[in-house]
Amino acid sequence: MLKDLYGNIMTNTSGEVLKSPDLPVIEFDHNQSVFPPIQGMASPVFQLSSKPGTNNTVNFDYGDGSAIASYNFTTNTSIPTYTYPAGAAKRTVKMWFSNPNNIYSITISRQRLIGKFPENLLFYRFSSAVSISSVYFEEFPTGLGGGYFQTLNLNSITPNSISFIPTWITNSRIFQLALSGLNLSNKLNNNLDKIIRIKGITNLSLGSCSINTSSIPSNFKDISTLRTLAFAANPVQNISQEINDMKQITHLSFGYRHQVNWTNGMGNGALTSWGVGIGGMNLNQLSIVFAASGQLLPLTPPTGIELCPALKTIDYRSAYKGNQTRMDTLVTNFYNIVVAKAIISNSSTIEGLLRKVNWLISWVNFYAGANDRPSGIFQAPLVGFNLGVDNGKPESPMEMLYVLCKNYRWTVEVMNETLTDIQTLS
Repeated sequence: MLKDLYGNIMTNTSGEVLKSPDLPVIEFDHNQSVFPPIQGMASPVFQLSSKPGTNNTVNFDYGDGSAIASYNFTTNTSIPTYTYPAGAAKRTVKMWFSNPNNIYSITISRQRLIGKFPENLLFYRFSSAVSISSVYFEEFPTGLGGGYFQTLNLNSITPNSISFIPTWITNSRIFQLALSGLNLSNKLNNNLDKIIRIKGITNLSLGSCSINTSSIPSNFKDISTLRTLAFAANPVQNISQEINDMKQITHLSFGYRHQVNWTNGMGNGALTSWGVGIGGMNLNQLSIVFAASGQLLPLTPPTGIELCPALKTIDYRSAYKGNQTRMDTLVTNFYNIVVAKAIISNSSTIEGLLRKVNWLISWVNFYAGANDRPSGIFQAPLVGFNLGVDNGKPESPMEMLYVLCKNYRWTVEVMNETLTDIQTLS
């Protein structure tokens, strides 16, 4: 039966209960001796979740004439491995659900799936996420009609080169979209300008898509619902006018998460300059977390930071790893602009530009001797410091951080003294 948004059973004008239409089975092709096809893959995942508080059943026809297998699942349930008695061969596995209206999410990663992308996924409404990564689909659909997704994450799902965002994605309703593994460098045909068609999109993450500064369309500023834009591992080397024009976004992010150490760069193109900067934007968070070795980001605060009053979280984790001298310069430059532009007060009730900022400049790494901790001791300057009144004369970057924490209510994450963990200063 069909239910409305409030859980009420829906009927037609004659009072007859409306039944859910039969949904097509979801098909997966593979040529391995087990399903899920995990051979040779590190940390493979094939998980299903039912809506919170509900149980569900998934059914599999393994394509070898064996009996239908049924498994109950609730939250993040891994699908048991089926071993084919006849060994490896190319087969089509069919999957369907006893209660398709209660499916919450599906996560498939590092599986040797081949053949066609499971197009029938588009007929289902997963109330949380569809996440597929590191698979080998040989046919990736480009012209389907579109679907409905709370979160759609497609990461390296085909060995084929795809130079544009498929139409079925831009024709879908997607609230959070993450794409990786496409080649979207050519602005003339990458279809980035078609993302504006996606109804309700709030988060857009474009990872390892060969996007550079010139690839970004001018109409991103017109996606009124968009709040988070992440470029991840792309050679975007400055903040262009197209990015600055996006006054609607509140979180701008570059680079991989800080825990990842890509020593070969993996296509990352660190910001070499601030470009036109962030002045006039409505960001409350700026994340620059490149993790590739040898990348040198600007040592100055972002251009226009004094014209971005909503900015309260600045995430620089991994951006300056292994070089205390650069970290000291960075801290000094930030300190100078804060004391010049912000209101000095120890009161937690005083708001304003560059006050009560969360600054993340930690990097816990495994390089012998690497040191990203600012130099000095976290203490009040010995000369002239007066809590909430006078900054005194700090003699080291750590004393500068003390002033920022006490007189401007900053919270700062740095490496601890043994360089093994994170220390929070406040």
